Amino acid sequence: MLNSKISKIAALNALIDHCHITHYNAKQIIAEPGIRADKLYYIVEGSVSIEMEAEDGQNMVLTYLNSGRFIGEAGIFVGSSMHGVTIRTRSKCHFAEITYSRLHDLLDGLLFEHAASLVMLFAEQLSSRLLESNRKVESLAFMDVEQRIGQTLVDLTRQPEAIQLNEGVQIRISRMEISRIVSCSREMAGRVISSMVEKGLIAAKGMTIVVFGSNSVNVIETKNAVDSKQLHFLT
Repeated sequence: MLNSKISKIAALNALIDHCHITHYNAKQIIAEPGIRADKLYYIVEGSVSIEMEAEDGQNMVLTYLNSGRFIGEAGIFVGSSMHGVTIRTRSKCHFAEITYSRLHDLLDGLLFEHAASLVMLFAEQLSSRLLESNRKVESLAFMDVEQRIGQTLVDLTRQPEAIQLNEGVQIRISRMEISRIVSCSREMAGRVISSMVEKGLIAAKGMTIVVFGSNSVNVIETKNAVDSKQLHFLT
């Protein structure tokens, strides 16, 4: 297991040596629908959001990706296509970029000894993304808005920019951004946040939210155990 991890790190470093390093400021669009998807990106530093336009014209946030994650790894296996989502930086970012054609040449040549480890890395991240997507679909299908927002807040406490406090974990996010993640109106997101404050689950002031007890929090998606309208934070 240790040898496998070491080989993956060595393979990743070897890949980055052949990549073009790019730098982006916060809130820059890296790709959007209609642009040809012919590159693999590796996030060396920073965070991005993956967004898709909803029927009302608003962008829905599908997920956040942080340093250590690939973007566009599916294209390695299925080839170039057109982007169907918007990739937007959330902070200053450094990317290692490489075209699929160049990567394929390297896997057959200079990186041949690392090919198996790299393919495993790509497959692991694809599998992780698929599981995340499945959970997103489940939450939209079976959770009410309060449950989805509760789950989103807990997910955000696990992001690198979250700050651990004695009473919980502090995050920064706007009501609009929450509404784009859970697919509801900004007004509904604001009402739910106010309700959670009244219940003592969180503290909120502007964009700053403290999720109490999040260092050991569990979100129970109550389908059969209790009333499906309730979200329980257990510390």
